[in-house]
Amino acid sequence: MELRSASPAETEAVAAGLARELGAGLSAAEWGDLEPYFEDAICFVEWPEAAAGSLPPVRVAVRLSHVDPMHRLIALESSEEALLDRLFGGADSRL
Repeated sequence: MELRSASPAETEAVAAGLARELGAGLSAAEWGDLEPYFEDAICFVEWPEAAAGSLPPVRVAVRLSHVDPMHRLIALESSEEALLDRLFGGADSRL
């Protein structure tokens, strides 16, 4: 699924929708390591490859790319198609 964003606010709206839908899903041990940094948060990790498998499984991969100086392309990938459908199913590809 791909969406186009014309502003930081539109990109943030996509992130907020994903965060609401995904909910928190960390084990007690994982949360114990992260608790000093985050409170009731869904985390978007830039360059997760650097964590070398120490992060929980990815539920939604989000890739941002620039179309031009004012627009971004937001590509969403998930094995949970219903999740993306609930969020953006009938939406126009432009927010």
